[in-house]
Amino acid sequence: MPISEEFQAEAYKRLGMWLPLDYTPTRLSWGQFQAKRKRLITQNEKLRLKSEVKKQKELQEQLQEAQNKRINSYNLEIYNTFSKFVHWVSPYLKITPALAKICTELNKVHLGRTKLLILSMPPQEGKSTLIQLFCLFELWQKKNIKIAFTSYSENLAVRNTVELRTKLLDCDEFSNSPLFLDIRRDIAAKSEFQLKNSDSSVIAKGVGSGLTGRALDLLIIDDPVANWLQANSVLQMQQIYDWYNSVAKSRMVFGKTILIQTRWSQNDLAGRLSTSKEAKVLNIPAQYDPQLPPSSNTGNIANNLAISAKFYNEDGFLLSSRIKNEKSDKNSTSRWLEFKKTYSTSMWNALYLGDPAPLSGNIFKKEFFQYCDILPKFSEIVQSWDLSFSKSETSSYVACTVWGCAQNSFYLLDFCKKRLNFMETLKEILSFGNIYKNSTVLIEKKANGDAVVDTLSGKIPKIIPIKVESDKLARAHAST
Repeated sequence: MPISEEFQAEAYKRLGMWLPLDYTPTRLSWGQFQAKRKRLITQNEKLRLKSEVKKQKELQEQLQEAQNKRINSYNLEIYNTFSKFVHWVSPYLKITPALAKICTELNKVHLGRTKLLILSMPPQEGKSTLIQLFCLFELWQKKNIKIAFTSYSENLAVRNTVELRTKLLDCDEFSNSPLFLDIRRDIAAKSEFQLKNSDSSVIAKGVGSGLTGRALDLLIIDDPVANWLQANSVLQMQQIYDWYNSVAKSRMVFGKTILIQTRWSQNDLAGRLSTSKEAKVLNIPAQYDPQLPPSSNTGNIANNLAISAKFYNEDGFLLSSRIKNEKSDKNSTSRWLEFKKTYSTSMWNALYLGDPAPLSGNIFKKEFFQYCDILPKFSEIVQSWDLSFSKSETSSYVACTVWGCAQNSFYLLDFCKKRLNFMETLKEILSFGNIYKNSTVLIEKKANGDAVVDTLSGKIPKIIPIKVESDKLARAHAST
């Protein structure tokens, strides 16, 4: 007996079954009706189960999110200072008394009490690790914060950003101290990352590059100077200082700055910014003498924060974060003495004392020079010439020094310092060549140096053009 369309619709309605949108009733046999009824019941059951699973999953996510918020809220209250945060997320990091002092000063930056913090400490003692953890702390405590890492090389700044991203992921995935900070996956650049559900972001830039269109809340300047030669170049130091004032500082109306720098030169960025009223300088040298006044131990820098004898062992050397047991700490003097023997006085003062001006004198010290009555036999004699363009009263001098080399010692035999024109310069060089025969003649490739080399190359067999990469002051520092 065929089943009418009206009977089918009424049956489906009473059963409360879902009907397809494109359903059109047709006359069916009783068997066809029963088969279709079972098929629709199966489809409805699948949809109902799918809907229930979806609701269950959403409910679980809501419960998990609520639980995470409660845990995070509790953690935010318990670990509300940077020192507590460091012990929580990095329980195996050795915090020496010196690093504890840095944690205290970084917490003042977090609270807004310090606007500009300048840190100086011997290399490889944990200050960069603390700075990365501090950025992590800022991202966790503050919902909308813009952070920028800068360095003399953009690659170094990018490395800091990548390490910070790794620490953030490790906290949420592999540790007992989750921060519940999610990184946006649609921004894949190594030099930048952003957090979900907030405006917080971290970028990496090289010192000297642009920051246009980016308002910053925290600027990290980690080693703006690459090396000794750059630090003692007046031009490059001025360029870095101009970049800070015209580019970096203009991005931070209410922001804070942390400068971590090896004190290569008194004219570096740390030296210039230390005189600012808002600056706080924390210089922790490798060696401490309790008999000296505090300013002598910390490099005689303006706005210097006090350091404690607790930072040092009985011999006055810094307790190192790289030596894990306390017994070795007491004997770490030999480690520091090894470094002290390796470096010159200038380098030790800069790298390990944070004091770029040598305590015993200026660049060339009086004790460097000695006199002799009888000259030895020289293995080589070298003339070094620095030329000028013209003979005018405002032009530079033509300068020359003549050196004799014997048994790792250098003897100043003669010198010249005159204002000369081009032809007079040629005559002077030839005159010195006649006095010091078979000597090597070095001509700096500046001013009219190339023209002099071309003119005299047939008359002086050992004439060599020299290209220099830095100024005289930087070369003088590098040679002492």
